[in-house]
Amino acid sequence: MKAAMLAMGLALLGQAKDRPSQGNGPDPGAPAPDFTLKTQDGTSEIRLSKLRGRPVLLIFGSYT
Repeated sequence: MKAAMLAMGLALLGQAKDRPSQGNGPDPGAPAPDFTLKTQDGTSEIRLSKLRGRPVLLIFGSYT
């Protein structure tokens, strides 16, 4: 069982190594990159830069 888990872990590491790099992202303390998201009802959009100076909580996930 341990050998199978080790083999699966090594296979997953090999797959991750083959993926293109996404970059390092912003430096700590740097402003977040600006982006736009649609509201839940889809009728308008919210731009992150318009919320500068206010707390923002983003939750990325699937609740299906």
